[in-house]
Amino acid sequence: MAGASVAAKRWFALWLAFAAALLWPAVINGGAFWFPDSPSYIRSADAAFVVATGQRSEWSDRFEKALAGKTAAPAPTVAAAVVSPGTAAAAGPAAGPKRERPVIGRSIYYGMLIYLPMRVFGPWGAIAMQALLVGAAILFALAMAMRHRAAGQLPRAAGVAAVIAVLTPLPFYVCMLMPDVWSGVTVALMALIVVYRARMSRLELAASWLAVVITATFHNSHVLLAFALGLAGVLAALDGRSRVLAPVLGLAAAAAGLAAGALFTFAVQAQTGIRPISPPFLSARLTASGPGLAYLDSVCPSPSTPPSAASAVPFALCRYRARLPQHSDNFLWSEQSENGVFQLAAPADQRRIAAEDKRFFLAVVAHDPAAYLGSFVQATGATLLKYNMRNFNYHEGRRDFSQGYPANIAREAHASRAVANTMPTGFTRMAAIALSLVSLALVAWAVTALVRGRWPHRDAALRYALLLVLGVFANAVICGALSKPDSRYQMRMQWVLPFAALVLVVAGRRRDSESALR
Repeated sequence: MAGASVAAKRWFALWLAFAAALLWPAVINGGAFWFPDSPSYIRSADAAFVVATGQRSEWSDRFEKALAGKTAAPAPTVAAAVVSPGTAAAAGPAAGPKRERPVIGRSIYYGMLIYLPMRVFGPWGAIAMQALLVGAAILFALAMAMRHRAAGQLPRAAGVAAVIAVLTPLPFYVCMLMPDVWSGVTVALMALIVVYRARMSRLELAASWLAVVITATFHNSHVLLAFALGLAGVLAALDGRSRVLAPVLGLAAAAAGLAAGALFTFAVQAQTGIRPISPPFLSARLTASGPGLAYLDSVCPSPSTPPSAASAVPFALCRYRARLPQHSDNFLWSEQSENGVFQLAAPADQRRIAAEDKRFFLAVVAHDPAAYLGSFVQATGATLLKYNMRNFNYHEGRRDFSQGYPANIAREAHASRAVANTMPTGFTRMAAIALSLVSLALVAWAVTALVRGRWPHRDAALRYALLLVLGVFANAVICGALSKPDSRYQMRMQWVLPFAALVLVVAGRRRDSESALR
């Protein structure tokens, strides 16, 4: 018992040290990293908190305006605080009055995760919470993978933690107030359930699955990642029961994430009488490349269709064909007449474009599958090859925090290295590239050894590593091909590749010990 107590204390100390190490970019930067979407997550949670308790915070400015009658909102509601940046849209191609409308796409559940520590301790409290939770998830996964080892677990775990904290971009994403960091955690935990279920107690299994469910509520891409990893369990699981259970748990986690989003939609609609709309990410992606434009040209009557003839076109996007193509971000968020689309649509068209998003996607794929497949492969490959850290040195358009941020937050952000464009990111970028190549080479070597019969065919570590690699590719497909190629999508997952290789090193089994898994 005394030995177990000492070991527990050492693991606890490692956890705290690992979490602290994950905060080093914020220490150098002088604070947390912000993204244009960050305030929307925080305000959505703040709105719910104010509705429940009546206690306002520095983030309750939209509630203050609603109470003063300065917005179109009939009363202070959650919807008043979840409008994403740029969603105050002008009416239609012709000029018209602006009005705000609730737009889903910013999870209130992730907002709640960072909101409470931020309310008490500020941005540092929010990123410290992320560091503690992410560190716990990674060390838990390592502990499960190394459970068969009688000794040497702690030093191995400490070595893995050191590599992850020093040589990968994970600390940067821990210090960013966005749900991005949870993409890799979702993959790591879902793969853990698939491969190591037999090693886990019922409590450990339930806790792992619940964690996946929670991260699935943070972002729609996490829903798809959980589902993809669950399906992969049909091939990767070590026993027949796990092959059945893995896709069931993956589907259940994905369904729970979707249900949580639907619940929020219902709550907003109940308060406002207006059903929120989701940004049309698929339409933005398809019209930024050839397939969507070619399809519109084949079905739209004429670019000169009168604005009043909305019902005469098969898709509302037909009325905006003359504005296309545009970069996905411009399509979705720009309010500038030269490159905006969705934000400049008339309210009825905006709602219709959002409602037609999935139908438009299916129609484009059916119209020219080969062209879509080419675009799909190109976008996936472009995402996998994007290794830069541009989100941590703000471009000129992101350096002004005076609008949309509380005064104290704006002061801290303006004093940061990211605003000054002096945040050191070059070493992390180069280390990420090198580690990715080395890690993929090690995993490929292990697969080759398996094919040649020189690797235990039931080695759980290899299966886990392969699932982690699959998760990185699945993320590139989900985010790159269905949204847009962006370095943020790749770099937030890059730590997963070295983690996969390190699991092979520290937890790989010898052939004579494989009987323990049977």
